[in-house]
Amino acid sequence: MKLRGVYARILFLFTVSFIDRAASQSRFWQRIETPFSIVETPSYRVYSRPEPKSILAMDSKGNMVMNSKRGLYLSTNDGGSWLLRDTAFTLNVKVLTFSPKGDIILSTDQGALFRSTNLGESFTRENSSLRKKWIVNDETGSMISGNARSVDDGHSWNVMDDHVVPDWIGLTPKGVMLGQVSNFGKSSGDEELRVFRSFDHSKRWQPVYLHEGRKENIELIMSTGTEIVFVQKEKNLFRSLNFGKTWLPADSGLEELLQRDMEGLGIHLIFGVSGTTIFAASMGDGIFRSTNSGRSWCTLDKGLEGHYVGGLLLNPKGLLFTVTSNGIYRSVMPVTSKQAQKKG
Repeated sequence: MKLRGVYARILFLFTVSFIDRAASQSRFWQRIETPFSIVETPSYRVYSRPEPKSILAMDSKGNMVMNSKRGLYLSTNDGGSWLLRDTAFTLNVKVLTFSPKGDIILSTDQGALFRSTNLGESFTRENSSLRKKWIVNDETGSMISGNARSVDDGHSWNVMDDHVVPDWIGLTPKGVMLGQVSNFGKSSGDEELRVFRSFDHSKRWQPVYLHEGRKENIELIMSTGTEIVFVQKEKNLFRSLNFGKTWLPADSGLEELLQRDMEGLGIHLIFGVSGTTIFAASMGDGIFRSTNSGRSWCTLDKGLEGHYVGGLLLNPKGLLFTVTSNGIYRSVMPVTSKQAQKKG
C-alpha cells in the first residue's frame, strides 16, 4: 500500500510538472516580478504619444532602467532582479532613455536634464534642456528631440529646421525619418496633422501624403528598424515599402479593433524586429504580430495581462519586452529568427 501511494505521488507530480511545462510553452509572455508597481496614465492622442508615468528604457547591452513611486530601478539580467539606484527620480521623470554611448539620460517635469555615466549610481545636471518630451537615437549616433539634434551624446543641442517641430519621429534605415507634426501652418489657420519625411537626418523636411499632393489628416504610427512605415487615416491602417512614396492597405486582422475605436487610433506603435516580423501595440487590445511585413496581423496576448501597452523593447538576446498597467512582460522565447535558431 505504501509503495502504491509513492507511485501515485510520483505520477501526480509528473502530471503537474507536464501541465505547467505545456502551459509555459503555450504562453508567449511571462510577467517579470518587480519590487515596484507600474503607474501609467493612457493618452488617446497619437500625435502626443502615450506617456506612461513609469517608463522602461534599455541600452544596447540589454540593461534596463525604470522609474516608479519608490525611485529609479536598474536590472542587468533581463529583469530577473532589480536594484534601487536613486530615490529622487520617481514619477517626476518625463523622459528616460540611454544615450548612444550608454549613459542614462532623463528629464523631469520641470524640464531639467540629468545624466548618469554609471548606470544610475549618481547623476549630474546638464546645462541644456529638451524642447520635446522624447529623445530618439539615430543610426549615426546622434540624438534627436523635436527639431533639435545632438552629435555629442546629448551634451549640447542644435536646432535644425525651425519651421517643422515634430511631435514624434519614426526612424528607418538609410537615414530616413518620418515625423508627426500637429502645429504646422497654425498661423495660416491650417492645423491639420501632418506627416513629414526627411532624407538628411532631420535637417530638411517634406510633407508625406497618402495621395500625392492632397492634404489629408493622416497620422504616423511608427517606423523602427525597417524600411516599412505605417500611417493611420480614420479607421484604416496603411503601410509603405518606399518611405512614404506609395501606400498599401495594412489592416487585415485589425478591422474589428480599428472599427470599434471611436477615434480611429487603436494602434499607436509599430515595432519591427527582424526580417518580415513586425509587432504592433494597441491602446486597449494588447499586442499584434505580423510575419509578412504588415500585410496581415494576429493577436499575441497569451500570458499578457493589462491590455494598454506602453511600449516595446528588444534586447540583444532577442527577447521582447513590453509594459502594461499590470507590470513588465518578457517573451518566453526569442522573437528574432537568428536568436531563435541559436536557442534551438
